[in-house]
Amino acid sequence: NFTSLTLGAIALAVLVLGVPLANAEAPKSQPAKPQPVQPRPQQFAPPFATDPLMVSADLVEAMRLIGVDPQAALAMLHKINARSPNRDDVLTRLAYTVQVVEKVDSAAYYYKQALAVNPLNLEAGKALGSIYFAQGKEPQAMQVFNGLLDANEHNISAYRMVATAIRDLGHPDEAVKLLEQGRERARAQDQ
Repeated sequence: NFTSLTLGAIALAVLVLGVPLANAEAPKSQPAKPQPVQPRPQQFAPPFATDPLMVSADLVEAMRLIGVDPQAALAMLHKINARSPNRDDVLTRLAYTVQVVEKVDSAAYYYKQALAVNPLNLEAGKALGSIYFAQGKEPQAMQVFNGLLDANEHNISAYRMVATAIRDLGHPDEAVKLLEQGRERARAQDQ
């Protein structure tokens, strides 16, 4: 009915315009004198909030910045990491960005941290193993790769990721052998 619609409109005006409820009245035959509306300061989420969606949006923005200004991306990722510590996705992006600005030892540190938080992180494991391979530390690289396979219960995705890394590092024969091992292991588990 008209009265409930009018009261609903008044309630909406109170919420939207901030008009105090004491000034809100049901309509009369004479129009009420309009009350001045005081602007409310807008409330914005603080930058780099810990809200997962905000962190994800900030990560996307930081990754976009890498091609334009890697140092700005790095600064942004350090801030995100300070506000949302122990997130493997943040640590992995931070490691990648550090690697882009040619600080490989620092990149390895952040990749290790990402794997400590989430041993299933294929991206961090692949990157860390690749760094070790590039540095001539093949035993350490294989230790990382084998740890990645173990953590991921030797699933075929992990084998593909590790084999791709090994192939990209110039060892295609070893990559094929690793994929064959993964296939044999998968067959044995299916039986």
